[in-house]
Amino acid sequence: ANNVLIGLVGGSVSNEVLIEANMGQVVLADGDAYTMTFAGNDLVSFTVESGVSTRVRANGVNNSGSVVANGGRILMTAKDAA
Repeated sequence: ANNVLIGLVGGSVSNEVLIEANMGQVVLADGDAYTMTFAGNDLVSFTVESGVSTRVRANGVNNSGSVVANGGRILMTAKDAA
């Protein structure tokens, strides 16, 4: 797909396939709370606000597939609980 935002977010995130977002953004993130901000210029910012509690934490972010964002951005992030 072109010019899209693809987000896989949750307490445990796993990708085993091809994710393609040419000229777009791909986010793979684990955590309990997130903030997405949409700017007027079609840019999106993504922040993990709160880590996953250790009692539910499984695999964090696992990517055994392929992520492609030609001309775009890829963000893979995890935030551990303090």
